[in-house]
This record gives sequence, structure tokens and C-alpha cells, in this order.
Amino acid sequence: ATPAVAGSNLQRSCDTTGGHAGPADRRPPLLRWRTGTGAAMSAPAPPDVLSSPVLRDFWYPVAPLSRLAQGPMSATLLGESLVLWLPTPTSADAPAAAQDRCSHRRAPLSLGVVTDRRLRCAQHGWAFAADGRCVYRPQFPTASIPASCHVRGFACRARYGYAWVCL
Repeated sequence: ATPAVAGSNLQRSCDTTGGHAGPADRRPPLLRWRTGTGAAMSAPAPPDVLSSPVLRDFWYPVAPLSRLAQGPMSATLLGESLVLWLPTPTSADAPAAAQDRCSHRRAPLSLGVVTDRRLRCAQHGWAFAADGRCVYRPQFPTASIPASCHVRGFACRARYGYAWVCL
């Protein structure tokens, strides 16, 4: 049986059909309510919570440090694809996090390897520092590296056995 909502004659029911509140509102309803007569009433879903800039200012535990000791790994935090790694195998106190895409051909950096404290892309060998800066391109070893080659790095700290990330 569906529990009654306190202070009203409405009953709360789970909407498993993915129905919409109406033709103008294409978002699925947050809750679907049924009155005592069985007529359905819907409340519109709130804006996408994951895109809220407020949530990006907090620290989140993303991966156990023991997993990062095995090599780079991918993770998703608030809709953002991340790659996490340890710059050195013994640096469990200094994990790193960046966007999980190489700026050259968009290959996942999580498929790369860590060499010389840098994350090296598996596709063409571009190397990235812990802050997301591209520090080496084997195709142009002596040329200066433009800012467009860098990826976005994220604040990452080791606490309580986990890598914590703040976007």
C-alpha cells in the first residue's frame, strides 16, 4: 500500500513509467501524486542537480588509494570524466586528477601509463603533469607547447585511504 502524505488526502506513488507532466514540460516528474480518487498530479523535476556550480566546490572521495597504486583509472564525478593516478608508485600522499581525454585526439588518458611522474597517453605518447599541463609531445620534442594542448587538472588530495577530488 502507498503511504498517505501527512496533512493531506494525497498519496505518494512511484512513477515507473517515466511519464511527463505535460507536453510543454519534457522533464520527468520528480514525484507523481495520486489523489484519493486516483487522479494523477505531477510535480516538475528540479533542474539538473549535477550541473549545479555549488556542488563543484566540495571535496568528494573518488577512489581508494590502493586501486590507484595499480595504475591510472577513470572515474566520473558530477558528470565530469576524470582520470586519477599516482605520479610515483610510492606517492600515495599525492594523487593527481585531470580530464580523462587527451587534448590531441581525445583518447582516454585512463588507458595510459605513468612514466617519470607524468601520465602518458596510450595513443600518441603525449605526457601530462599532475596539474593537467602537457609537458611532452614526441612529435615535436623541442617545440614549445601551446596552452591548447593542456587538459583541465583538478585539486586532488589523499585522505583516509581515498583520493578526494574537488572540481
